[in-house]
Amino acid sequence: MRAAVAWVLLLAGCAATPGPVAAPGGPVPEAAILYPGTLTVLTSDGGMCAGVRPRGAVAWQGPLMGCRGGLSHVTARPARGAREVLPPVPDAALAAVTVSGPGGTWAFGAR
Repeated sequence: MRAAVAWVLLLAGCAATPGPVAAPGGPVPEAAILYPGTLTVLTSDGGMCAGVRPRGAVAWQGPLMGCRGGLSHVTARPARGAREVLPPVPDAALAAVTVSGPGGTWAFGAR
């Protein structure tokens, strides 16, 4: 019984270990482009990240693939047309796309 309790405590400690965190001053999202099946985010270090829209989803969210800094997104709607470039907006309530990471939250495009 003691061995089982020890294993549970050991495994619980492993699960609580935090993952890597991007260093401060990492890349900042500068532009968001919506396509019918993907979101592309361009970053200040020249990088490009992508989020894939699940089939049939209107809104979707998740990690952005291919960029440094541990960025994730919440996308409120699909693209209006074949390609939609979304400008930064000052208020997340107006955003079609919100990108979050260790350095903050950035909002793009009007709904």
